[in-house]
Amino acid sequence: MKVNKKTILLNFSILIFLLIIIEVAMRFNGYKPGVYLGKFNPVNEVVYTPLFQSDSNGIVSFIRDSEILPDNYNINKEGFQSSFDFLDSNSYESDSLISIMLIGDSYAGGCCAHPVDSLSFAALLNQKENHKVYNFGIGGTDPLQYRLIIENYLDTINPDLVVITFYLGNDLMRHPRKPNPGIPHFYPIKNCCWLPSEVHDGDQLVKFENAQEAYDWFLNHTTLLGPNRNLIERFMGQSALLSSLYFLSHKSAEEASDPLMNQYEYSLIELRKIQAICNSKNKQLIIAGIPSPMDAINDVNLEEKYGFSFEGVKWHYPDTKNYASTDYDGIHTRNHFNNSGHEKYHEFLYALIQTQFHE
Repeated sequence: MKVNKKTILLNFSILIFLLIIIEVAMRFNGYKPGVYLGKFNPVNEVVYTPLFQSDSNGIVSFIRDSEILPDNYNINKEGFQSSFDFLDSNSYESDSLISIMLIGDSYAGGCCAHPVDSLSFAALLNQKENHKVYNFGIGGTDPLQYRLIIENYLDTINPDLVVITFYLGNDLMRHPRKPNPGIPHFYPIKNCCWLPSEVHDGDQLVKFENAQEAYDWFLNHTTLLGPNRNLIERFMGQSALLSSLYFLSHKSAEEASDPLMNQYEYSLIELRKIQAICNSKNKQLIIAGIPSPMDAINDVNLEEKYGFSFEGVKWHYPDTKNYASTDYDGIHTRNHFNNSGHEKYHEFLYALIQTQFHE
């Protein structure tokens, strides 16, 4: 059979053209050569501006005068978002108010309400005539932080009620964690991303003492651009398409698995400890789940999906039918309530609190 060189050349040219189109389309949609989408952006110089601090107990809080503190974040002396200092004796002397220790992650911290100091669900609760909210919400934290806060602040503040808001998108702990005194949980790096101060590489826990250590590790482990890559990997790292194919083929079993496979017992361990502390101190406790954007969009039954993570722990959750994509600032796990979402969740929490005090 005679080979038609012109046909081969034409087909080859079409293939190259299609690959170029795919490459351009992928880059246009945010895929970057040599890196995971949205996870890491290489920079020429690591410029770290501290936003968080960790005290001697490993409790993470804001740095009050940080240059990158979000707008309308009023940080008190303890490093939390509040118009009053928690350890000021005048802040908890009144018997006429229902005092609430509100503990959680960035949702409790108010992201992404505008303005956060008046339209977040924490701020809306605090505006109720008979409520005083001690807001301990810090972005990127987990149930270990929630327990540490209770252990270190409960006796001093002596609240009427403890409320844990548990974001079902990422508060579930895959690995055990210990307090990390003196080291913040994230290093915000300019034009790169926020890098965690510790990661699990398989079964190994890797800790980073500073931002440069974190950057170097992520460059070598989550990109094809690090100095430890071979020539073929560096070549593939020049293309968004080839990089995506490489990362897809090298996904670990953990990354490829169902994200909910009864492997999050560590968050349950912390929640049980929190419940035990509150019971021993005779303090009322509400643990309230926050649905992720996709939970709301897909009208997920939260008990069926997440109930195993609260076995033996009383928890509450809103009806996802009451939430829609328009109540969030995006549809990904990392996204948050917008103003309407904060308003709805505030109404849910307020109803829970009223029920708790009238049972």
